[in-house]
Amino acid sequence: MSELVEIAIPVPLRRLFTYSVPEALAPRITLGSRVAVTFANRKIPGIVVRTGASAPPGVTVKPIAGLLDEEPLFGPELLAFLVEAADYYLHPIGDVLRTAAPALSSAAVQALKKSGFLSRAGELKTKGRVRTKTVLAIRFVAGAAPVGRLGPKQREVLAILEARGEVLEPELAKIAKVTRAALGRLAELGLVTLEEREAEIDPFFS
Repeated sequence: MSELVEIAIPVPLRRLFTYSVPEALAPRITLGSRVAVTFANRKIPGIVVRTGASAPPGVTVKPIAGLLDEEPLFGPELLAFLVEAADYYLHPIGDVLRTAAPALSSAAVQALKKSGFLSRAGELKTKGRVRTKTVLAIRFVAGAAPVGRLGPKQREVLAILEARGEVLEPELAKIAKVTRAALGRLAELGLVTLEEREAEIDPFFS
């Protein structure tokens, strides 16, 4: 099984994100390494902050796409200091590390293009940060039997979810004009599961 690590990504969230380390990169990736990952349909650099991580429940862990520097950008002491400073000042660690990191070399970008991860250099977003918000993901529970009578709106929502498997609340609200209370009732009946998730709301800015 691939090793899992936690990576700091430049998003306005005070948390880390779990990725798996491909076997070919395992000997070269360590604390402080700058790597390329996919996040919210974007290709961006991140910094490995913790190793030996565990997969979050219900989350499909994506693999790291590539190593951007042969040597770690931050040694253990400096990395620990920056993490502590970000925590003390209540600032997203991904932003702190992005600001402290040197510019990315053209050789690293060319290597990612050669691997097929990038089709052009501009795909790797090294400026700004991803803007996200927390949304509710509603997932259909296959095989669950309705308890009691369901209203027309609840049946409509279940039909959409059965066809799609999972829908984010903003989209579902537009399609079926369903309320958070109605979703909560379906969850209480065991017909759907609700999970908070970060979703991209705006593109990167330069």
